[in-house]
Amino acid sequence: MCWTGVSVFTLRDDAVGLWAYDGGTINALRPIVMTEGAFADGLLATTGSTVIATDPIVRVSGADAAAIYTSQTGAQPNVITVNGGHLEASQGPIVVATAGANSVVSINGPVTLVPGMVAGRPTFAIVRGGMPVQLDLNLTDVAGATGDFLVNDASAHTVNFRMLRSAWSGNLEADPVHTVNVDLAASRWTGWAANASLIALDAAGAWHMTGSSNADEVRNAGLIRFVPQAGAFSTLTVSNYVGQGGVLALNTMFDGDGSPSDLLVIDGGTATGSTGLLVTYAGGSGAPTVGDGIRVVQVINGGATNLDAFHLAGRVAAGAYEYALFRGGATSPEDWFLRTVVDVNGAPVYRPEVPLYAPVPALARHLGLASLGTLHERIGEQLNNEQPIEPARFGNGAWLRLIGEHGENRWSGPLDVRARHLELIGIQVGHDLHRDLREDGRRDHAGVYVAYTEARADIRGAAMGQQRLDVGRVKLDGPALGGYWTRFGPSGAYLDAVAQVNWFDVQADSDHGARLDTSGWALAASLEAGYPFRIGERWQLEPQAQIVYQTVSVDADRDAYSKIAWAEDDAVTGRVGARLQYRRKAGDKLWQPYLKVDLWHTFSGTDRTKFDQGMALSNRFGHSGAEAGAGITVRFSRRTSFYGHLDYQWSLGGRERYTAVQGAAGLRFDW
Repeated sequence: MCWTGVSVFTLRDDAVGLWAYDGGTINALRPIVMTEGAFADGLLATTGSTVIATDPIVRVSGADAAAIYTSQTGAQPNVITVNGGHLEASQGPIVVATAGANSVVSINGPVTLVPGMVAGRPTFAIVRGGMPVQLDLNLTDVAGATGDFLVNDASAHTVNFRMLRSAWSGNLEADPVHTVNVDLAASRWTGWAANASLIALDAAGAWHMTGSSNADEVRNAGLIRFVPQAGAFSTLTVSNYVGQGGVLALNTMFDGDGSPSDLLVIDGGTATGSTGLLVTYAGGSGAPTVGDGIRVVQVINGGATNLDAFHLAGRVAAGAYEYALFRGGATSPEDWFLRTVVDVNGAPVYRPEVPLYAPVPALARHLGLASLGTLHERIGEQLNNEQPIEPARFGNGAWLRLIGEHGENRWSGPLDVRARHLELIGIQVGHDLHRDLREDGRRDHAGVYVAYTEARADIRGAAMGQQRLDVGRVKLDGPALGGYWTRFGPSGAYLDAVAQVNWFDVQADSDHGARLDTSGWALAASLEAGYPFRIGERWQLEPQAQIVYQTVSVDADRDAYSKIAWAEDDAVTGRVGARLQYRRKAGDKLWQPYLKVDLWHTFSGTDRTKFDQGMALSNRFGHSGAEAGAGITVRFSRRTSFYGHLDYQWSLGGRERYTAVQGAAGLRFDW
């Protein structure tokens, strides 16, 4: 029987929309079926009959009414096929198979499925009845099936639920006596399973398991993902597990040995094939393991696992440590555990990001020190003695300089951190806000400046059991605001005070995929003095001394594996040195080249990096160093001058080792 556009409306209980029976066939195109009575089903096939509905609209609103109903098989199975359309049951499931039915139900999308509430839960399908039922339920290209699948009562039902390019969100609940097989072919299931017989996933299949589940057998070529549960972990208990190149995604807390985790349990059977474990951090301090570790696969009741049944599908890290997968514990040789990786001495090894993040406070101080500089590096020669200086209450001078540096640094401590290819660039612009000439020849200069600096370096350190592992790159950049006051005496002696604040962003990219983005600020204060001694008419020797105080604060943040926080020590740096300058005037130009040598000393301190609630790892700073260089100031006219310098720096001892070439070039304008 073929119908097009037929419409059926019923009001009574036990009424039926379209019913094929006794081997009959209904083929309906765009039918409309609406029923309102209890047990008034939409599409019904019994006793070996067939119903084919293409683009139907089926709405059943009565109690326990199903959109599709099959029962009482004859010589041939019942067949119900829905191609597209809309199926809706207000108080019942989409599909019911009962009363000894041998049935094939196929729903082909695109289709809209709206299941109703049964016993307070949305229900997609029910298999029930006093006689065994054989149901093959097929979903193809169905994007939004929802509701639970229930296989109830004491009869031994057999259900084959196959999905192809489909998605279902619901729980599978069966009594143990039944055989219920689920096949996910390029399909996604979200829910849990109770007493499944076989769950099979192809390479494009995915099961997002929302609660503890059990099955006789699981074949996994796709993805089984334990959906995180608030404050709880789940188990998947199977008799036999067959890995076919798939992935098992677990959530694990990292608090040392015995931490809770999602768990695969092999109950009396075997785990064979190959499966990758993808472990997600679910809290904990990242404490190292000292015993069996954290169990992720458990074998009970005489089961067994192949030696190569499981491997990590991605890196596992928490806190400061890296973890690996091991088979066998002290009393459980078939179980699988996560343990912290250890070196040849049995000590836990750090993950690569530990030495990567450790030098951030030290690099922030370096950034501030470079933009702070010294008086002559910052502004050149304010005092030329060749021209009169007029008082200016509101300022009449401005300057600009560019900074560049290339070097390497190494800090002592358990991480042995090295910054290779350390490169720094910056620009500063300043303005004299006040200049005053006193009757006794003393002068006061005061002004402000803004700057932008950037430092980046490749980081190497102790991680993954290697002493000099390349771990990633760090970049710090941001603006600075500073103010200065300088007093010159009649002889050219000076006292220079500077205060500066830096704001910086931090970007740390690990070679192993992690990334950290944070920010911070730094404060620096400098006091510098110099006294020139003339040697003849063209030369002068100027001893200098400087002391710098710095404090740094880096904001705590998280990467993929833990929270990272720093405890930064303040730093005090002193400098003594001398500058030998030559003066020569050629026409309107004044040339002032110089040579300089300095000794620097940073008093010892320790920056500590803490990962979650674990131990704080130290990065020690403090050193003595030397610097030698040359510079020049050229006054082109009364209002314009150029200045620059090029220096080489190297360490002499202490907790740091470094070498660097540093240079700057600037222009000054007076009016």
